[in-house]
Amino acid sequence: MPSSNDSERPPREIPDIAVGALDHIPGPIAYWDENQICRFANRAFCNWADRPQEALLGSPLQEWLGPVYELDLPYILRVLQGELQTFERKVTVPNGNTYQVLVNYVPEVVDGLVQGFFVQITDVTTLKVAQEESRTYEERFRAATEAMQEGFILQNQSGEITICNPSAVRILGLTADQMMGVTSLDPRWRAIHEDGSDFPGETHPAMVSLREGISQHNVVMGVHKPSGELTWICINSIPLVENGKPHAVVVTFKDITERYLLKSKVEEQLAELERSNVRLLELATTDGLTGVKNHRAFHERLVEEFKRSRRYQSALAILMFDVDHFKTFNDTFGHPAGDQVLKSIAEIGQATSRITDFVARYGGEEFVVILPETDREGALIFAERLRQAIMAHAWELRPITVSIGGAVLLDTTETPSQLIDQADQALYRAKTRGRNSIDVSSP
Repeated sequence: MPSSNDSERPPREIPDIAVGALDHIPGPIAYWDENQICRFANRAFCNWADRPQEALLGSPLQEWLGPVYELDLPYILRVLQGELQTFERKVTVPNGNTYQVLVNYVPEVVDGLVQGFFVQITDVTTLKVAQEESRTYEERFRAATEAMQEGFILQNQSGEITICNPSAVRILGLTADQMMGVTSLDPRWRAIHEDGSDFPGETHPAMVSLREGISQHNVVMGVHKPSGELTWICINSIPLVENGKPHAVVVTFKDITERYLLKSKVEEQLAELERSNVRLLELATTDGLTGVKNHRAFHERLVEEFKRSRRYQSALAILMFDVDHFKTFNDTFGHPAGDQVLKSIAEIGQATSRITDFVARYGGEEFVVILPETDREGALIFAERLRQAIMAHAWELRPITVSIGGAVLLDTTETPSQLIDQADQALYRAKTRGRNSIDVSSP
């Protein structure tokens, strides 16, 4: 409190030049003397306090502060001791408006004595509202990202991680501290593509978005956790652009390991099913005894070759041949020996034919060969080569020969069946001539 000597001191007057200068300052400024009596208040202070200047001048500080005075008294006493005081306070002015203000008590010291103090008011209400809104936004943002099942990461312009949510920590198997400041270029991520090849850091979706300003979607990546476990994630990245340039990137990702493994399993099952279907088709079109194609496969292939020859006006021939006196052979040496003969005949037929030819067992001891791009002369040459190869084979029980009948595609041939009939008739003629002979129908 002021002393009796202080009370006898004449009131402190602010020089006119100072009054003029302070009055034009846009911020609220007032002056109270050492007796806590208001000696000056500029227009900004009067407007802010909602009081005319004459009501403020000469008024005690306690009267102006009202109930707040007791709260401010420690600051008042210290400023009267010559100490600068700065603090925040919520103030309600006469018109009922409430402000959050930053208060500065600045002592005026003359010849070592405190003459009074200036009160400088800075209205920080808007700033505080903005800070509170920002804090509310941050809390909501944090709550939203923490509730996400997806991993969430924010990376700055350099690619360094500045924010990560708990799901990112869980999915990647790292602590938040381990991730902070790390970039996607760090080789410790040990990322891979779906085919198992390395996933270079510069091609990471986050780095692509930062470099090119383009969002990346549904990029699949395998990431090795510190434990060695491989986790598959699906990544999306969205650049945050300012003045046309990316300054940060938001990255979200989800753990698709279970789905990926299930997908891989399904794909493997589908591949196995495809292989099984191929095997079944092979079984369905292959003669079980000889290993060459069967009667069904022969008809399907002949239809294809018949259409192709008609489309491209190319030559086509077929040969039918069977083992001479095969029934007698079976009766003499038994069916197992006869089966071995049929296997050998099939092998010789395969070895004699070209890669484009088609050898099949027609039924019983009868075989057939489709000869694409082959005219009657070519068919005769092939038939003779086949007959000679079979006759020259080292048969164990007795010599084996075949009779061969052939037919070539003519302009008058209307169906594949007609071609078969013509070859069958030629085979009959070859057998009636004494067997071990060849007959190919003439045009």
